[in-house]
Amino acid sequence: MKRISVSAPLGTPAYINYTVCARVGEKEVGRAEGEIHVRGAIPTGEQKPVDLSPAEFKGDTLIKKCPGSMDDVIDAAGGRLLICHFPRLRKLGIFDVQKLEFVKYISVNDSKPLFAAGRDVLIVALPGSGIMQRWNLTTFEREVTVAIPFTAKLIRMSMGSNSNGPLLIAADKTISRFGGNNYRWGFMDIGRMKMIKGLRLDGPMNIHPNSQSCRVRASGDGRLFGIWYTGNTGMQTIVLEDDLVKAYYVGNSERQAVPGPNGEYVYGSKSVYNSELRQQRIVSGDENHVLIPARHGHYSLGVTLLPGSGRSSSRNRPTAVDAVIRLYLAQNETTLARFENLKLVRVFSGR
Repeated sequence: MKRISVSAPLGTPAYINYTVCARVGEKEVGRAEGEIHVRGAIPTGEQKPVDLSPAEFKGDTLIKKCPGSMDDVIDAAGGRLLICHFPRLRKLGIFDVQKLEFVKYISVNDSKPLFAAGRDVLIVALPGSGIMQRWNLTTFEREVTVAIPFTAKLIRMSMGSNSNGPLLIAADKTISRFGGNNYRWGFMDIGRMKMIKGLRLDGPMNIHPNSQSCRVRASGDGRLFGIWYTGNTGMQTIVLEDDLVKAYYVGNSERQAVPGPNGEYVYGSKSVYNSELRQQRIVSGDENHVLIPARHGHYSLGVTLLPGSGRSSSRNRPTAVDAVIRLYLAQNETTLARFENLKLVRVFSGR
């Protein structure tokens, strides 16, 4: 067997396409084509700063009416856009936080669509139709439609809002093999819209994507993913380092594992952790407390809902909740600001 060496092209490609021809004299007797995954290359794209100048409006408060009730919202384009799902309308609405208006509506003819967004594109999956779409977040035009690249049912998707991938996906059956073992989690290259192969796993994957209480969030740069159950059973992180997938898990009473913008910190409901889930700071011992990380910088809001407020006789009627909000810096023990006697809106639903 003869060994063939291939020099990589300029830049840091994640894949190299090849064609090998076998000839006897001038006659071609065989040909093989394919692609080689470049070890150490993950197609995430270069990170760029996002210009988020404050929106201008008159007065202290601006209320924008939505076309219908929404059941999910994610940020995109580094926080410049919000992607809102309106289930009754079967549409996604793209809201520009600088223009303060919906700039695009996308029809999603599926009862349970999935969507995730990065800096430049929006990925929409329609499991009922077996297809995935990639939408450009500058032109708001659909770029490509492909078949979901496996027969298992796609049930989770997430990617960094200031990244070009990869896309973390999960299914109800095996879709990936790391180190010879089968897993229901995997990664997609959103440029090629294909599964990323050749990745190695180091660490435990203890959270099952099939559970309805499973939640997934990505850091803005798309290098770290936080996974958890809503029932206070533990936190999982997945950290991408070249072609190595590092997994960490800790059992505790946190109700979330939300990464910060660059994946350096992970925010539980009461404490701040590093990417390996080592506790960095205890913020609160209150069970009604939750931490909301900023999209830029290491700031977070600590929201404490006061007991006894926000009760409603209707599951779908918005109601005011008394709350205290504090502003923190990740490892700083000092509260930077405190806001009391605030009224937040809680919507009770059956979800």
